[in-house]
Amino acid sequence: METMKVKPWSEDQGDHVLINKADFDPDKHILYGDGDSGGASVLRQDGPTVAEYVAAGYLASNYPPSGYASRSTPEEIDEAVAAQAVKTPAEVLAMATDTDVHFKTFQAEARKLLGENTPATKDEIVAALEALSQQ
Repeated sequence: METMKVKPWSEDQGDHVLINKADFDPDKHILYGDGDSGGASVLRQDGPTVAEYVAAGYLASNYPPSGYASRSTPEEIDEAVAAQAVKTPAEVLAMATDTDVHFKTFQAEARKLLGENTPATKDEIVAALEALSQQ
């Protein structure tokens, strides 16, 4: 059976919906892209910026979300990707003594290396990172 792409009619359906060509009703449906289920699609322009995307908990390296055009400059995207890059144990240990780095930032970077079992205190995190760097 042949299908075609139409614009979604509710927010939970993603960027398009596939329907049977025989079911297309121009009074109910709006073509998405060229309507061909194998053709190019039109990107939505109302997506998040990379900062909004990252703040919502997504990886900057996956920006922009599928079906959306970018609303950020390439430089903003590169900065966000670099900010989320995993640091080496030595780099994170250096953060422990940097007075300009907040504990929560240090803890978040340590968690990227140590995982869910990241200790709660700064001293314990430093010890775990030192042990990791010796491996």
